[in-house]
Amino acid sequence: MRIPASVFLAVTATSCIYVQPQVQVPPGAASPAAAAPVAAVAADSFEARVASIFKMQRDGTITETQAHQMLSACINGISPAAPQAPAATAAIAAKPEVLAADAKGAAPVASVAVVGADLNLPSYKPETVLEGRMQVMGSDSMDSLMTHCCGVFKSHHSKLAISLEDKGSSTAVPAILEGRADIGPMSRELKPSEIARYRETMGCDPVALVVAIDTLAVYVHPDNPLKNGLTMEQLDAIFSEGCLRGGSKISTWGDLGLEGEWKDKAIRLVSRNEASGTYSFFKEQVLKKGEFRAGMEMMNGSREVVQAVANDRYAIGYSGIAYKTPAVHALPLAADKNRQAVPPEEIHAYSGDYPLTRSLFVVLSRKNGVYSPSAKEFSRFIYSREGQQLVRTEGYYPVNAALAQAQLRKMEK
Repeated sequence: MRIPASVFLAVTATSCIYVQPQVQVPPGAASPAAAAPVAAVAADSFEARVASIFKMQRDGTITETQAHQMLSACINGISPAAPQAPAATAAIAAKPEVLAADAKGAAPVASVAVVGADLNLPSYKPETVLEGRMQVMGSDSMDSLMTHCCGVFKSHHSKLAISLEDKGSSTAVPAILEGRADIGPMSRELKPSEIARYRETMGCDPVALVVAIDTLAVYVHPDNPLKNGLTMEQLDAIFSEGCLRGGSKISTWGDLGLEGEWKDKAIRLVSRNEASGTYSFFKEQVLKKGEFRAGMEMMNGSREVVQAVANDRYAIGYSGIAYKTPAVHALPLAADKNRQAVPPEEIHAYSGDYPLTRSLFVVLSRKNGVYSPSAKEFSRFIYSREGQQLVRTEGYYPVNAALAQAQLRKMEK
């Protein structure tokens, strides 16, 4: 598992110690006496535990499957067991880094700066009891997340009316500038043109807060035998007109090596529409800003993409991982042919190995540097324990406490 330099580790402790845990044996499992020596990862912070797990996997101390299990244990508040730890008192150093996410300008996906979910976050307690109306407009990909967040948020502000529209990330900034939204969810970073327009209209720079991490999944029908995944070059060759990554156009499943009934079947391309931040993200990261292939079907929503793939054995489409259902299969992806394809799972999002990992944002309304009361209060909620638990419940990956604090500090500028 690779941790690129561009993926920052928010580590608040610099070491972790391996200690022998008390082993609880599930019914029907082998007794502890028959098991191999096991050690547990203990540390001062969640981030240090996650960093140590990644290092053990890189060093070959544990397998990738074991790393998955250990990370899952960490997220659920359990001290994870690591088979055959190096020594009872071995320490693993983890370099602390400062997390920052800048809303200015479009940055590559590698700028995602998150390591694991740290639920050591404060519980939400309103500083201001809100009344009137809060308006939310933007990303369709974040619709379910924002719907549930707004529902819980309203339970703390019973006199607040909340309206929510999911017309695509490109509608977020215009809605804020026209006074039709206090909060604009976006599944991509702000474009320079949006920043300039915001600055001109509102008299200050926009603030886009990273509220969750998503893996953009590439879906095929469960019957599809292409189980080993695709490279980014192959994905570009499937969806693009110009193949800017250097490959040759791929039009049939046989072009990907499938045999039998699949060999001559045309690949049906399913995409989000142009108003979608998911569309823009895919175009930038996969197609290198090239053009999509003519004849591609464009859907208004993420669910529609998944449904279209589920209904057609020969289709392929892309959408956020939160929209995955048992009726589709998410393909593993590799950045290039020299790397192993990995599925769009949490551990690969946090490590940076999955090439289509992205941040999800909310842009806040503020005029001449003054935030609307609802935008300010909602930002406190989304970075609370309750807010980030909803992120996980909705199928996305939470931010940790260090990133939450860094994002809230952006509001002080």
